[in-house]
Amino acid sequence: MINRAKTQGFSLVELLIGITIGLFLLAGLLTFFGQTRAAYSYQQSQSGQQDSERLANIMFTNVLQQAGISEMTNQRILNRASLFPAGGPFADGQTVVGTQATATVNLIGGGTQTVANDSIAIRFWDGTGIIDCIGNPAPVGAMSVVLLSVDGVNLNCSTDGGAAQPLVGDDQGPVAQQIRILGMAVAYGLDTNADESIDSFQRAGGVGDWNQVRVAEIQLIIQSGTRPPESLS
Repeated sequence: MINRAKTQGFSLVELLIGITIGLFLLAGLLTFFGQTRAAYSYQQSQSGQQDSERLANIMFTNVLQQAGISEMTNQRILNRASLFPAGGPFADGQTVVGTQATATVNLIGGGTQTVANDSIAIRFWDGTGIIDCIGNPAPVGAMSVVLLSVDGVNLNCSTDGGAAQPLVGDDQGPVAQQIRILGMAVAYGLDTNADESIDSFQRAGGVGDWNQVRVAEIQLIIQSGTRPPESLS
């Protein structure tokens, strides 16, 4: 004889309760997965931005330290103007020059923003042992000119009038992992009375005598993923 109590299945109410509990558990797992994925993407974006910031700092430091470098001889010390003659945007003896501008750029994820779009150029003589900003040995026994600029996506470098080469920035791949160098503002520290101290900082439009420039402070406007743009000095 069959015992019906032992062979009876789940009732409809019990099945509905079980399904409901299962759906709650599934929703929790999906939420956890989504949060974990978002955290991973954020960490990847942060890591990429930090790498870009370190590279930009190293590049600016190296390039600015090269300004005015030359093999020191008595003749060159006494004839700095002839060593760095007037040419292009440079005046006699001048080793640093810049431009001041603004540009409207596209943001990651949509929208636009108006940012500083300055550039800075330096020149040096006799690149013995010097690697330029794109990784090539600088010419020996000749003058070199290095230009740093931005284009709304990349920090670019060009040498001796060549094509600009991107150094930092990436607008390819997933939006969350993109990094754009939106803009750059350069302030120049001026020694206006030749006392070897900085009297004021001016952007390029406020510099009257470029031979008074002693230091440069560079601020990048950088966007990582869809987060709001940040300033990096």
